[in-house]
Amino acid sequence: MVPNDLTFKFINDKDGNLFLLKYETNNVYSLSDSSSLNVATLANYIAIGEYDAFQKDIIFAEGITLGEDFKSAAIAAIDDSLSEFEFDGKTYLINSLPGKKYSIKLIPESPFQYASQSLGEEFEAAVLANKDSGMFEFDGENYKIDKIDNDTYNIGLITIGNIRYIHTLYTVNLMNEEMRLKTDFLIAAHLGLISDGEFSYDNDEFTIREENDKLNIYLGDELYGEFSRFSVHRADGSGALPIEFKKDIEDAVNEMLAKGKDTITIVTKVEKQNADESIARDESGRIIYEDTEVTIINKIYHYEIRCDRINYLIDTKAKPGSPKSQQYHLLGTDVDGYDVLSRMMYGGRVSLLVGFVVVIIETIIGVILGGISGYFSGWIDTLIMRLVDIFNCIPTMPILIIIGAYFDKAQLDATSRLMWMMAILGFLGWSGVARLVRGQILSLREQEFMLATEVGGLKVSRRIFRHLVPNVMPQLIVNATAGLGGVILTESVLSFLGLGVKHPLASWGSMINSVSDASNMIELTYIWIPVGIFICLTVIAFNFVGDGLRDAFDPKMKR
Repeated sequence: MVPNDLTFKFINDKDGNLFLLKYETNNVYSLSDSSSLNVATLANYIAIGEYDAFQKDIIFAEGITLGEDFKSAAIAAIDDSLSEFEFDGKTYLINSLPGKKYSIKLIPESPFQYASQSLGEEFEAAVLANKDSGMFEFDGENYKIDKIDNDTYNIGLITIGNIRYIHTLYTVNLMNEEMRLKTDFLIAAHLGLISDGEFSYDNDEFTIREENDKLNIYLGDELYGEFSRFSVHRADGSGALPIEFKKDIEDAVNEMLAKGKDTITIVTKVEKQNADESIARDESGRIIYEDTEVTIINKIYHYEIRCDRINYLIDTKAKPGSPKSQQYHLLGTDVDGYDVLSRMMYGGRVSLLVGFVVVIIETIIGVILGGISGYFSGWIDTLIMRLVDIFNCIPTMPILIIIGAYFDKAQLDATSRLMWMMAILGFLGWSGVARLVRGQILSLREQEFMLATEVGGLKVSRRIFRHLVPNVMPQLIVNATAGLGGVILTESVLSFLGLGVKHPLASWGSMINSVSDASNMIELTYIWIPVGIFICLTVIAFNFVGDGLRDAFDPKMKR
């Protein structure tokens, strides 16, 4: 648009939707929805149809039918090798095409064909003068010219809709440095700029005035902001910047451009920071500024502004009672900066998950094998009991240490390692449950209710799992509850040795492992002592629950 000195241009997107790109004012363009209504067609010739010499027939263009008399006249002219012929007072042109085909075109009396009424000679002259540019303005209306082929043009009347996008080189600097510039305000200000210089936002009325080569925005009589082509913003996009700071940066950049410098250092006002990174404020709550050295570096496409600032990232090994801990970390942080209280709660969830899942796996395997062994007896009982003896002889801890070392070598991720550890602990610990279930079923299978199930013809699986196993359930609950503490202790030992749950997952054992060297054991007592207390209390609690359930289910205690 700029090289051709155009003020507007119509464009289509890939879906055929029409838009108006318009130059509004200096450095501002708008893109509006548009629609086109066809008002006229400019055609030196009107395509009538094609004659196929092989088919001996004329195929008319869409919407045209001229009858058999026209076909006969056209075919006769083609057979006589004529370049044109007349029919019904109108002249038609014949052109030869490849493949023994001929095009037939009407030479109109006037090249302009109107959809309704004629728009006059001045309109036609404007069309002819602008048909190459594709657009023109006539009598206060915008028109678009679409080239159909070398001989035909459609002229459409354009209806302009709402502005959809604004392209601008301006930003807006607000006078109040604590007020953040919102996109809705920026759009409203630009719409006001390209209209009558007034706009409304958030129930307030604003005016735009040009003063000393600047475009200022006023809220009533108060200077509210200004348009600027110089954009300065924070690297992280947070918060506004004072307008004085932006002006100092703009002056420094202009000096760099004038002197051809790539870097420059200036002193300007920057927010003062407290020791904890927060912004310093006075008694009335206003931000305190202090003189600060700022370095500006030319990065070709932008300028980078640097100054020394306190940037709080993480607080490692923060002890309970320190300033940051009092505000954010009640029990301090560990060597990686993790909150100890949060990690203890999450680690407790993982440790309890391991305990419950392992006990469930042990119980399922033990009930199935113990139930089959106790019910069938004979060689099946002997085989399963020998398998139980084999599992009882397996040195569990050395096996777990070997498997943990293998997991380290295989570099399993923390979640997969946790799943495998639960499965292996459950697989190695089912033998005790199987012995318990077998012993109980041996004493129950000869009782009257079991004889009744045999007489009733129930399936063996139903006898075992519907009638025998439920009678063993109290003993299973007691055994599972009592064993839960042992499983949690085993997991904690493995994690403490570095063979269980791995970082970033947390368990109580892995938390103690993270402070296992001598210096950390002395320095970070606030980590391993609370975790150790939680392990002890949890194991003791489950043991008490197991003892209580044992007493509750013991018939002798009910006497």
